[in-house]
Amino acid sequence: MTYKPALNYPLDLYYLMDLTVSMRDDKDTLVSMGGSLAKALYELTQNYRLGFGSFADKPKMPFVFPNEKYTENPCAPEKDVCEPLYGFRHRLNFTTNIESFVQKVNSSDVTGNVDNLEGGLDALMQILVCGEKIGWQERARKIIVFASDGQMHFAGDGLLAGIVEKHDKLCHLSDDGEYLASTQIDYPSLEEIYRTLMKEKVSVIFVVTRDVHSHYDQIHNLLHGMSSVGTLMMDSSNILELVGNGYKEFVKQVEFFDNAPPYIRVDYETTCGGYYKYPKAQRRCDNVETNKMYEFYINITLLDEPKDGRTKDTIRIEESHITDESLVLDIEIEDVCECLTEEIGEPNSPLCNMKGEMKCGMCICEAGWAGSQCD
Repeated sequence: MTYKPALNYPLDLYYLMDLTVSMRDDKDTLVSMGGSLAKALYELTQNYRLGFGSFADKPKMPFVFPNEKYTENPCAPEKDVCEPLYGFRHRLNFTTNIESFVQKVNSSDVTGNVDNLEGGLDALMQILVCGEKIGWQERARKIIVFASDGQMHFAGDGLLAGIVEKHDKLCHLSDDGEYLASTQIDYPSLEEIYRTLMKEKVSVIFVVTRDVHSHYDQIHNLLHGMSSVGTLMMDSSNILELVGNGYKEFVKQVEFFDNAPPYIRVDYETTCGGYYKYPKAQRRCDNVETNKMYEFYINITLLDEPKDGRTKDTIRIEESHITDESLVLDIEIEDVCECLTEEIGEPNSPLCNMKGEMKCGMCICEAGWAGSQCD
């Protein structure tokens, strides 16, 4: 199997922003970077689209002020003005028009909540499972830029507001992009987010302030291979650099997985484009270069007979970050040869590199060895 990273592969970049009042300056910085943003993305790939959404937290006590007069303006205690609290709002479908993106960010007002924990996981899940409403392309690299200066609420925190129903991993966006289940179901768990990221093949770049970096670094470690984290400067002036670094981190790695059933084992070997002198048993390569060929050798081993008696199966091999592209293997399973059950073989045969048994004119290799001569 040959893999070659394409130049200018399509990119869908969704900018998910914490729009609580403390992020107002960061929003203004993003607006001012319109032209620079277009140039930065163009240098990554000429084929990109931008989407935009914002989050805050569940509009329910104790995450909001109990006084009803603060419902319309939760920033009143700080002698400021902002819009009512909401969970998540999808504001802009994917577009190639940078001006539309900047205008939408600029017209989005901030809001306020009581604590410094935000409902970012609610927002992430909706962006992942509401594919049709968000507008993800099937054939594209999908990345969410998650910008925040606050820590996250996790599964179970909804109990503080009397929300006991577990997250259902379903789409709850209205036609105008409002998250409708914010006060009905709990926050999703990190495991649920991780599994959905892998299923939908979406990566996350956490761009966060220094005081919460360690919090998101732990989250990044748990979302193995599907996230990166960078530290925002106080004025967010390095946001483009962090987005570029995160994108390059994902592009420079390739990892394959398959849907083989329990009775079939798929082994991968590669030199990672010459990085190793001899093929090494692994399914991942780092520091991958654009337009360079990478060969992966695939070995298929039948571990047991299918219990349902089937004689054919299909295995799909996919890259972990690229959608709508895969290698499909049609497997034919032959009946066990009588020779294999009756004939006495030659253990540690020289014809099998001393690593297998010669039986019925072929090598039956020991665990960890493969090939016609177990070499």
